[in-house]
Amino acid sequence: MNVPGQGKKLTVCLHLTAEDPQRSLSLLDALLASPGAGKSWDLLVAFDAPSYDMRYLLIHEYQRDHRAVFFESTEVLGAYHWWRAMLTNIRTEYVILLDDSLHPSPTCIASILEYISSNPTTTVCGFKHSESDAVEGIYQSPLKDGVVLLRTSYYREIEFLQSSEAPAVGATASFFASSMAAELGAMPDTMGHLDLAKLLLQPPPISRDEGLKDDRLLLSICICTYGDHPELILRCLKSVLVEPDLNHEVEIILGCNSVSDTVMREIDRLHRDGKISTIIRSPQNFNKAGMQRFTFRLARAPYILSLDDDMYFSYGWLGLMKNTIRKSHPFEVAGRLHALSNRTLWSGQKKPYDTYCQKKRWWRGKRPYGLEVVFPAGQCFLARARFLIENDYPDLDMRIDWDDVLLGDLVTQLDGTQIWFPDDLMKMITIDDIPSRGSHGGG
Repeated sequence: MNVPGQGKKLTVCLHLTAEDPQRSLSLLDALLASPGAGKSWDLLVAFDAPSYDMRYLLIHEYQRDHRAVFFESTEVLGAYHWWRAMLTNIRTEYVILLDDSLHPSPTCIASILEYISSNPTTTVCGFKHSESDAVEGIYQSPLKDGVVLLRTSYYREIEFLQSSEAPAVGATASFFASSMAAELGAMPDTMGHLDLAKLLLQPPPISRDEGLKDDRLLLSICICTYGDHPELILRCLKSVLVEPDLNHEVEIILGCNSVSDTVMREIDRLHRDGKISTIIRSPQNFNKAGMQRFTFRLARAPYILSLDDDMYFSYGWLGLMKNTIRKSHPFEVAGRLHALSNRTLWSGQKKPYDTYCQKKRWWRGKRPYGLEVVFPAGQCFLARARFLIENDYPDLDMRIDWDDVLLGDLVTQLDGTQIWFPDDLMKMITIDDIPSRGSHGGG
């Protein structure tokens, strides 16, 4: 599939709930009937905990329609969690957030695109709740729940600030006209409100200097899988789930890219048994970097263990992993470190990488290309969640064959701490380096 957003102006992020399936499906039908779906604008759809019947209908009636990319969770995450996760995967200049309280007209998306063209300086746009709302206070102002238009670059700047205070960046704000309310089927005077500060300023994970608390989550295990490879993902999951140390300190988030129905049925069974915290599924291949971004943004623990499905563990590994976190905290990245000793040669072979990383905001050019790069090899790494989120890793534009080296480069450029997995832990990790699957490595 084409990566969503390339060469387009607008992405529509739609959050659906299981409260009124017929209303949700009617809204979905209306959006897919709008001109240009999948061609001139993108549609990302997130469904919270659909019932069995709803999931069947989504899979067989909607998810084969390549004009939209669908995601579903097996538990209710809520609009704010989903919108944040979707926002981090946006490539278009603008994004509009919708929920299933709306009844849009067939021309609503065309009207929004026309509005964007006519108001090219707008950063934030929403419905005001009362005549007393000031445009200057748009950041704190209550907006119509589920109808917010944002310039993507504004969100990116806000996200990096990680502050509870109002952002220092400037925003040119405006309000939708009443005609737009009619197009969207919105009733801003009677509906709830969206807290824009709550949306934009996601509470960060534990800070670098804060101590680890015994009564909190310690580790989010984020696993990505792709395609029809039950021998891989089920082996990986079994080696994780058999651990006796799985308790309130650990959550498991599984990102499934274009996984077959047969494999999903077995994964769903494990979730029903209470062994998997959250499953995020896209029936289309959203690519590994995009799916990793989803799982990382939904992680709630201070440390994230990122895994591919072609790796598995020996019994007893989790206790050693948690001991490593507690003993070495704080650190940025841990893994099976590898030194790329001749960077000059590698840079010549991977020249786009040099051009790519020098454009990043964290690049300081401290190191000549001839020096070595140390990075976690094998797609198995442990990282501080806040470090990954603040530095936008993995990057939307990143190629999969760059990702491990880029992570090591990122830590070094920012004077971060990168540590080896202890020998006793390394002996319990098996990595099968099979050929990459799917577009840009699949998932």
